Amino acid sequence: MKSKRTLILLITLIVSISLIGCGSKSQNTEEFNISLICGHYIVGRDIPPGKYDITKQKGSGYLTIKDGEQPLLHGLISDIERQDRIEPFHSDVELKKDVTIKISGGIVLDFKSKAANVDEYSPLIEDMDNQILLWPNYIHTSGVEFPEGIYNIEVFGGSDHGVVQSSNLLTDGITQTMGDYEDEKLQDLFPSQFRNVNLPKGTTLMLTDVQIILIPLK
Repeated sequence: MKSKRTLILLITLIVSISLIGCGSKSQNTEEFNISLICGHYIVGRDIPPGKYDITKQKGSGYLTIKDGEQPLLHGLISDIERQDRIEPFHSDVELKKDVTIKISGGIVLDFKSKAANVDEYSPLIEDMDNQILLWPNYIHTSGVEFPEGIYNIEVFGGSDHGVVQSSNLLTDGITQTMGDYEDEKLQDLFPSQFRNVNLPKGTTLMLTDVQIILIPLK
């Protein structure tokens, strides 16, 4: 009787484990490498979740990675000795879904993962057919001069360099000195592009001495 009861318990346990296994969803992981310039990035939208090695490719600038309000990495990546400077290489940084990454300045960072969850990756696509040219030395308003939305910004003329600043600069907007130079040293100081700027209705975008193109993302 005891052996029979033990057999029933074993069968029940095996069935339970099998059911749990069938209910779990396997993750499709792949090697994933991407170079990120200044801009705002969301894990799951712009980069798949996973553990990453982060390396400076060139330039200098600020990197902030946050999980909600909890900072995972924050500081200046530069050859200049400063109190807020952080190392140019970080290994095994776990980037979970919805973690945010903000990069400013002329730095380019390489993110490399051996096993990124590519199933949780839905990148936005540039709508090149609906680019919008905004002239310099003017305050433009989202919903008036251009539709609200998320945009990539590229410099297109004006003076050598100038400032692009939105009224939501403290969140997912922009405040960046930008330029259009062929010289690599000047590119490090004045980037010509900024990615994933959110410009909701009513947000103002002030351009000083620089003309830009807004490229909608969808």
